[in-house]
Amino acid sequence: MRENRYFFYLVILNMLTNVVMFVPHVLLENRFGSGMMSAVVAVPVSMALLIVFTKQIQKVEGFTLSKMLQATFPTWIRVPFLVLLSAVWMTAGAMSVVVYTEMTRRFLSPETSSLMILTILLLLVIGVSYLESDLVMYGVEVLFIFVVPVIVFLLGKALFSKSMNWLEVSDIATHLWSLPDLKSVGAATFLFSGFVNMAIFGRHFPSRLKPLHYWMLGVMGLSVILTSFLIPIGFLGSFSVERYAFPWMSTADSMRMEFFFIERVVGPFLLLYLILSTLCTIVTWHVGCQLIDSLFSTPRKMRRVIILAVFSLSAVGMQKFLLNEHLMYRFTSNWLVIRLAAEFLLIASVVYGVRRWKKSS
Repeated sequence: MRENRYFFYLVILNMLTNVVMFVPHVLLENRFGSGMMSAVVAVPVSMALLIVFTKQIQKVEGFTLSKMLQATFPTWIRVPFLVLLSAVWMTAGAMSVVVYTEMTRRFLSPETSSLMILTILLLLVIGVSYLESDLVMYGVEVLFIFVVPVIVFLLGKALFSKSMNWLEVSDIATHLWSLPDLKSVGAATFLFSGFVNMAIFGRHFPSRLKPLHYWMLGVMGLSVILTSFLIPIGFLGSFSVERYAFPWMSTADSMRMEFFFIERVVGPFLLLYLILSTLCTIVTWHVGCQLIDSLFSTPRKMRRVIILAVFSLSAVGMQKFLLNEHLMYRFTSNWLVIRLAAEFLLIASVVYGVRRWKKSS
């Protein structure tokens, strides 16, 4: 398990970050239709992709996606494909930092401009994403150990709170047999997408997963999906939940810590998730930067800075053009479907590329 912990860090980091962002919003929109079944279907679909990907990269010592593509695909396929994957991961990080910027402004510091908060977060992300992969992962590990247990405690407290209305949840559960739809499945599968980061980090932190590990990830994933989807319904009501721009922040604001020095949960909850989302953005932008940098024969530090600066400009542009949360969520729901298609292409290319690579060597 020790050698696999970095793989778990990446997957769990992505799972928990998206508990309060894009995934619940899309599922809640379809709570009286495809939401429940889509959440359930997403688990076997995601686990199938995860298992195939990890089984393939374990066949090659020191696997990196760029080397595999260079050895097995022509340039006219390899270059656009790596640019596509980098753009998908850049967008994931940009959306994360933009959404949490807006949450921070609304719930923690209304007097501060969104651009200032975004600039501070981007400078931090660039400064860390610029580092080597092993240093980035060690930093993620340290903060992960401190932050994640507290977040799990708060999620558990919400689950067993007296304010949790299980009658509302059971009402949504009656829609389990509605057919799933692509947007909801695309949203729910995104929780598992942290495994894709091993395309870069796998060289430094190889994993050797066993069947028990896959079962653990599947159970954790289903638990996180249902938690992100059902807890806001239990607190806010199955009909009222659609009135909130950020359902999870309103849910956290409804929670209280009796007999504790911090009574309102929303403050520490948002701070913890701000740390988690920043970590997630650092990881995704590091991966995206490395994918672009691998297109050149020799890596250069200044090139990484330029790539990360372009990523930052995309985040600023996203904040300016997606003027409110409704436009942001509409853009996100479409992006999640594109991301799922890109993930299928990635897995197919890895399966094909590893087989050819093994034969040629």
